[in-house]
Amino acid sequence: ASPAPYTASAPAAAPGASSRAPTPAVGDASTSASASATARNATMAKVWQLLQDKHLDAAFSQVLRMVDVPLLRWLVSAVPRSTVFSAPSPAFPGQPYSTSLSQPVVLSLMQQLARDLEHDPHHKLEWLHDACLALNPRHPSVQPY
Repeated sequence: ASPAPYTASAPAAAPGASSRAPTPAVGDASTSASASATARNATMAKVWQLLQDKHLDAAFSQVLRMVDVPLLRWLVSAVPRSTVFSAPSPAFPGQPYSTSLSQPVVLSLMQQLARDLEHDPHHKLEWLHDACLALNPRHPSVQPY
């Protein structure tokens, strides 16, 4: 089953992110972790706004640029696959899946989802399946890869 569609409410925190990062003291060992959580929370807020504005390619690009597996897990749980990928019509067999993502974003999504199949493998494999069917290997932007 697909995850629940995203709504206008604020997103749940990504795994490993706190809703409010403490302000670390200078030289505090948690400075790096707090900065990371703060960056993740800021990214989540930006991505959430992009999703609300129906800018799926920009939202996925933002998350994929972070190369943050927990953040990507959050995104693919928040967005229904059917919003991103659609199967061809039975009236037109042999047509590829369509996607609202650019081909470089689809390729990057596949690569990053495949990096961590230990957590929720069934859900990620569903996303990978649809991404594989939507990827056009002849597209000039992904052909070299």
